Amino acid sequence: MERGSSNGSRPCGRARPAAVMDGLQLQWVLDPQGFDMVGRFRQYADRLLRSVTAAGTGLPADA
Repeated sequence: MERGSSNGSRPCGRARPAAVMDGLQLQWVLDPQGFDMVGRFRQYADRLLRSVTAAGTGLPADA
């Protein structure tokens, strides 16, 4: 199977952030008091930026 294509088992590159957000929302619905959705999405976005930037930098500390 071609890289980045959707075969039903893994979301392709453009759909991945939406899939992550969907999963985070589900976890928040199950435990709204104990789940930090903003913090978890920030961790995901930081890892994503580190993997795609030439310098390997993530989100700024104050973002």
